[in-house]
Amino acid sequence: MSKATTTGADPVTSMASSVLLAAALFLSPISTHLPGTSTQAALAATDNGEVGTCVLRNCQKALAGCLADPTCVENLICLQSCNGKDGETECQIKCGDKYQDAAIDTFNKCAVSEKKCVPQRVDEGVYPVPPDCALDTKFNLADFQGRWYITAGLNRLFDTFPCQEHYFASPPSNPNVVVGEINWRIPTNNGKDFLQRSTMQRFVQQENPAILLNHGNEYLHYEDDWYILASKPDEYVLIYYRGQNDAWKGYGGATVYTRERTLPEAYVPELKEAAERAGLNWDDFMLTDN
Repeated sequence: MSKATTTGADPVTSMASSVLLAAALFLSPISTHLPGTSTQAALAATDNGEVGTCVLRNCQKALAGCLADPTCVENLICLQSCNGKDGETECQIKCGDKYQDAAIDTFNKCAVSEKKCVPQRVDEGVYPVPPDCALDTKFNLADFQGRWYITAGLNRLFDTFPCQEHYFASPPSNPNVVVGEINWRIPTNNGKDFLQRSTMQRFVQQENPAILLNHGNEYLHYEDDWYILASKPDEYVLIYYRGQNDAWKGYGGATVYTRERTLPEAYVPELKEAAERAGLNWDDFMLTDN
């Protein structure tokens, strides 16, 4: 569900604590089913009998842990406010951005990855593999070290959070690997405060230097594939990504990394041309607030 892919925020974390939990429970207004009430009564309101039955049969402990955990319950309340809204999925993901903890992770691991109670969302073809002619085969991973900022993004669910300050480094023993510390902020409802988020990700450069893969992850078995569309040392890197996990197959987006906190206007013509080669419309990108 990273960035949460994770070139911007972490789609995996966002989706895990929102889409997955919502899909697994389908509860009626959760305010009537707070901790202390019957778990069976809570799930009696489910709209999907098979999912609810599977959860009750296989994930009772994880569900009980969720209903006894204030953050997990707040997430459920938030999710229920999304039911029936236009942009319901976006609303659910925003709930997941705000509420993250071990109880939510434990429930998702059981209901989604281990017991397969929640059907995987499939959006294959929405973010296709870009053509070879769109890739920057001269990309040098050594130039991607150090601090970068995401200054523009394509997918508003994952790519356009404020204060996306990322740090990348390759271990001396393996220059084809890069590890990233991914930092971003979640604005709160009052518009003044924020929640600080951070995650670590590991990518392996392939034979084609423009392709970086983040595979082999245990949590939700997520995989993110990065495609470098354009780069200029110490100036910018344009990354297109697509990914999948146990909950969602086919999410994606694109981000612009720059050394500066804001996107220099001088880069835009080159970025626009590179985006178009990959079938992307530069006008769909949104500037971020760093």
